[in-house]
Amino acid sequence: MALIRNDLRVVHGFGRRSDLVGRRSREQKMTDPAAIAAIIDQYLKHGWKLRRVLMSRDLSEALGSSEIFAGADVRPSQYDGMWFSRRSLPDREAWELRRISAAPFAVVEVIPDEFTDQERDEVLSEAEDRMFDAARTKETSH
Repeated sequence: MALIRNDLRVVHGFGRRSDLVGRRSREQKMTDPAAIAAIIDQYLKHGWKLRRVLMSRDLSEALGSSEIFAGADVRPSQYDGMWFSRRSLPDREAWELRRISAAPFAVVEVIPDEFTDQERDEVLSEAEDRMFDAARTKETSH
């Protein structure tokens, strides 16, 4: 099996890995279509393509009939995120999951072209689990 790079990081910001595990109580939901469109535009400007959208019922209700995700595969989810992809090397494609929240977190996966659709989907699913497990972290008394 080929090596796959994954990385949980802050997009357009600075921070240590420990800074990325935000507490749910501090996470601000992003439901403003203009703010979401600005994120999409920024990715498009850098050669990324919006491929998939993970959308909670809350976000779906907030956006109503907005066409903001036109052309993307919109999937119901407990959490909100956007999958972008672009060619990273001649034989690999980078996929980046950007959480739809005020805190700009992302998970990056680099997937070899020889992966089947099923293998790619498994890698992306594992990345979603990592991303949203961090969002599920509960506050502790330390």
